Amino acid sequence: MRLAENQAVLCRAVAAAGLDVAFVESAAAPPILSPRQFRELELPALQRILQLAAECAGHAVPCIMGGKTFPILDELLSTGTNHLACNVETNQAAFVERVWRTHPHVKIRVNLDSGIVACREPEGIYRAIDRLLEIVGDRTNCLMGTGVLPLETPPENVWLIREYLTK
Repeated sequence: MRLAENQAVLCRAVAAAGLDVAFVESAAAPPILSPRQFRELELPALQRILQLAAECAGHAVPCIMGGKTFPILDELLSTGTNHLACNVETNQAAFVERVWRTHPHVKIRVNLDSGIVACREPEGIYRAIDRLLEIVGDRTNCLMGTGVLPLETPPENVWLIREYLTK
């Protein structure tokens, strides 16, 4: 809780500089913490920092968390965040469906597997994109993204994804 309170100083400085705030917390996501541990240990501090960050920014802020987040999705939504990451490790179809059904205003970054983005097989990349597009369907507030890309990712793969999506 002390860390959450201390983060408010940084959030105020960020907002005062004319920038926006996003909160990234991947150290507490399952399987690092079990869902029970997350609820008991992490959630109160996460709710507090997101409340403080929203007050500093003047609006709800993203809560980007890696890992298998579907088992803690209701708790993440309880923070009041306006943006979540839907990672490859979690049940992406169930995640998107739940958010869309209960919190359609929340943006969802549905992630491609960064290993697939780094591969040299365009057909594999296309299949991964098609899989995510099938999950998202015609839902709004969904973005396609990825986690951190490996250094060896060919830059042309990023352009390949963009071109495929704009066809």
